[in-house]
Amino acid sequence: MTDLELKRKLELERKENFLKENLTRIQKFLEDASISEISLNQDGKIFLDIKGKGRVDSGEILSKIEGENIIKIVAAFSEQEVTEVSPIISASLPDGSRFEGLMYQVTNYKPIFSIRRHTTEIIPLEKFVETEFITQQQKEYIEEAIKNKKNILVVGGTSTGKTTFLNACLDKLKNTEDRISVIEEVRELKCDAKNINYFTSTDSVSYRDLLRSNMRLNPDRIILGELRTGGETLELLKAWNSGHSGGFATIHANSSLSGLKKIEQYIDEVTVKSQQYLIVEAVNIVVNIIRDGTKRYVKEIAEVIKYDKENDTYILKKI
Repeated sequence: MTDLELKRKLELERKENFLKENLTRIQKFLEDASISEISLNQDGKIFLDIKGKGRVDSGEILSKIEGENIIKIVAAFSEQEVTEVSPIISASLPDGSRFEGLMYQVTNYKPIFSIRRHTTEIIPLEKFVETEFITQQQKEYIEEAIKNKKNILVVGGTSTGKTTFLNACLDKLKNTEDRISVIEEVRELKCDAKNINYFTSTDSVSYRDLLRSNMRLNPDRIILGELRTGGETLELLKAWNSGHSGGFATIHANSSLSGLKKIEQYIDEVTVKSQQYLIVEAVNIVVNIIRDGTKRYVKEIAEVIKYDKENDTYILKKI
């Protein structure tokens, strides 16, 4: 280890210790593996999203000052500043959990934050069958699609389990000889394949930049954590449609059809030329995950067949 690497390591440890020492009011929740989300409301109540139980009131109440201090501490840890002019922070905690905090005028001077926990545990698809997240038929179909290098779009709302499901799918690639690129905003995906590289976007290097650069690295499969803008969406579809098949991506949408429509909307942000036929060529399968109370499950798997121009819709074959 070089002197510079040692210096960085020690600085990171110092910052992590500082964070831990100052998050004592919520530390027990951060250490509980059954909790997937921790949320502070304006009234000071802390709500938890607990696996198998859904959202529950923790019974804990933070004062306004305690809530503000947590947001400021996370801001300092991530080298950000939260002010009246810049009252929102987005950050990653040391364990990979996502932190979103708001305060000052935008929340009527009552702090709000949410921590979406990052899990390092990879749940195999077989376990998803046991918990009725997917059926045996759906599992076998997904496995065959992965083997045949189909491009798969995973759609669902917030906290439906898209990332957890995607990690289970990536686990099926651990013995592949394919060269894989994984591109994310926050590191959440994991795959034990032999020939794999991970990329994380920054304020100055976008998803689109990384996708363009990856085209020169010659990956066989391209995995993108979450589609959010038109630039990256168009770039990914072009990559999937030009010899880099067998990829995955996620998108926030409530159904298979709305997922494809959202891709269309994103692309419309960056080009006036309609790209429905590119979407049909590039996206082979859509997996729709929903949350119903405490239960999360795959509502449907659909093959993308064609675009119906006359009715402006996509023809899907549900599995």
